[in-house]
Amino acid sequence: LVALDGSPRGLSVLQTTCDFAHAIGADLRALTVEPARPDEPRYLAAQLPSARSEALRDAVSRVAACARAGVTGDELLVRLGSPAPEILAAAADTGSDTIAIGFRRGGPSAVIEAGSTARQVMHGAGCTVLTVPL
Repeated sequence: LVALDGSPRGLSVLQTTCDFAHAIGADLRALTVEPARPDEPRYLAAQLPSARSEALRDAVSRVAACARAGVTGDELLVRLGSPAPEILAAAADTGSDTIAIGFRRGGPSAVIEAGSTARQVMHGAGCTVLTVPL
């Protein structure tokens, strides 16, 4: 399960993970998490993806390695809420054995920002976590 934030830097996570999945013959799913807005009913938000999610679908479709890894933009999972809990829930719901996430480089070796989504996912994951430097 590759978690994507829709940023141009985050797309490097997609390319790297698709290459990795293809190399080991693994199935791959892509996920993004949209913020839940209190003034918007969840059923409506789930039916109307944001422009960011739609652009991300297109990006997933354009990454050639993803096609070889068996994932398309049409299969992008879009969840609503806080990123780390939703990534962990999606991994559990889909039975994923690995979560791929990006993390920011810099600072002391092996330190990931205390409040970062990457750190929260790594501490909460019940499976392997593949980190891709951004």
